[in-house]
Amino acid sequence: MPTSSGNAGPAAQGLEVADVVAGYGGAPVLKGLSLTVSPGQVVAVVGPNGAGKSTLMRAITGTVRISSGIVTIGGVDITKWSSERRSRHGLGYVPQSRDVFDSLTVQENLSMGGYMLPKREVDDRITNVFSLFPSLLPLRTRVASKLSGGERKLLGIGRALVATPTVLLLDEPTASLSPELSKVILTEHVRRLADTGVAVLLVEQKALQALEVSDWAHVLVGGETRISGPSGEVLARRDIREVFLGAAALAIEASTAEDGKRS
Repeated sequence: MPTSSGNAGPAAQGLEVADVVAGYGGAPVLKGLSLTVSPGQVVAVVGPNGAGKSTLMRAITGTVRISSGIVTIGGVDITKWSSERRSRHGLGYVPQSRDVFDSLTVQENLSMGGYMLPKREVDDRITNVFSLFPSLLPLRTRVASKLSGGERKLLGIGRALVATPTVLLLDEPTASLSPELSKVILTEHVRRLADTGVAVLLVEQKALQALEVSDWAHVLVGGETRISGPSGEVLARRDIREVFLGAAALAIEASTAEDGKRS
């Protein structure tokens, strides 16, 4: 597992967000936010609603204006680039919703992911996606509207992967999924993506699961990083677990642990 910190310098084809201030025209939502994602690393961004997580994703993809600070991929400043140019440079993005075309088949959705590439190259990359997500292969002729929630999410990620991004942004990939399926998406598929060398930035509402699968974590509050560090250390902090689990759940945890000691 990668050992570089979430605040290290830019790695080859990694993502760096440095002192970014961004918003929608009024008071800024992001207030000098910085983070780094290295190849092969999963960095989780968690926090309460309104913390600025979605704004962060939009600032990186170019759909929200950055008033100061920079965004780089592989050391190249992409702050003022169009979204399409960022994509060509290796930035992939899977939004929380509208990540697939309902009226198209699985195969057609994947082909759309490589619309800027030669057909032969697209076919090879689709084959690679099916190798990564073999459960999609038998569904290749099924329209996306007939897929389950988990299948749709894998298809959305697969469509982004056809463009072979070096940096992949995942915005709430477990939204509306069951706890069991959410765990599969995060612990198996997201982790596997990073293990192929992709730098993965994960925004996730299921904070504890995100901390368990990631290497580094940032806890956002009010558009600022309040806590940053190795995910295991952040997860072990009692104040973090109280925020995301609640005091009642912690009492149950403590009781269970005490029972285990007695047995």
